[in-house]
Formats: sequence, structure tokens, C-alpha cells
Amino acid sequence: EQLLKSLEQSWISDEDKIDLKISFDEALTNAFKYGGGGRIIVEIKIDSTQCQVSVLDSNPEKFDPETAFNSVTNPEQILANHGRGLTIMKAYCDSVDYSFHNPGNKVTLVKINTSENND
Repeated sequence: EQLLKSLEQSWISDEDKIDLKISFDEALTNAFKYGGGGRIIVEIKIDSTQCQVSVLDSNPEKFDPETAFNSVTNPEQILANHGRGLTIMKAYCDSVDYSFHNPGNKVTLVKINTSENND
């Protein structure tokens, strides 16, 4: 809900809002599902050039996005009913960054302001 309020008060287009909401839902779902059962921290930063949404979980094990992404693109997984969160986030965001904070994995979703009035 806070994400939507923050997006409403910004330069972000309706299409970008939808993209960020879908990507955020995927990141949050992954944090709940794989995050170690502890606290989840969400951080939203919006300025005139970009919007960053970060989700930090409590998992003590480092997440390897390349291994996870490669397993999703495996032909045997194409018809699976799960495992597309990373692909969705990468498709809808300008960048998706991962970092490990011992404990905790953080995903940061970025949308760049491409409008002409981004000063």
C-alpha cells in the first residue's frame, strides 16, 4: 500500500506503476517464500531521475540469481507453474540488482525516468 501511495505522488507513468507493482509483488513473494522466515524490509526511493524499490529478507544463505535464472530457462522448466519471478522482474524493470547482507538477500528494482521533464 505504501508503494502505491509513493508511486501516485511521483513522475512515474501509469504503465511504469503497473510494471513496478508486478515486479514488487514478485520480489516480496520471493522474500516470504525463500527469505528464511524472519523480518522483511522494504525501502522505496524516488527522485527526479529514477525509482528504486528494495526488498531485503533474512535468509542467512546467499542467493545466486544466475543459478536461479539459468534453472528457469532450462527447457524442462518452461511449463512449470512457478519460477518466473526473476524473469518477470527483469522484463518490467530497467535494472534488477542483487546483494547479500549477511544475513539477508536484497533485490533492488529500478525504473528510470525517461520523460523529458526529469529535472
